Amino acid sequence: MSKQRKCSLKVLSDDNKLLHGTAAQLHYVKEQGGWDAFIENITTEAATVAVKHAFREMEKAKFTSIPSKRKSS
Repeated sequence: MSKQRKCSLKVLSDDNKLLHGTAAQLHYVKEQGGWDAFIENITTEAATVAVKHAFREMEKAKFTSIPSKRKSS
């Protein structure tokens, strides 16, 4: 007998039934405003986190600009 993995995503439906797996995913996405809104929200959040992290790392490195000694023509 093979063991099946249980889905970790669980949500309550509108009538308070516990949903698992694909049904839970579909209900959750619907609550977020549909597929397009869901994807836009998570990608925007991911990009924001990435940019904030990049700026924190640059601040830690304390990058400074050193004037060039070359003469401009």
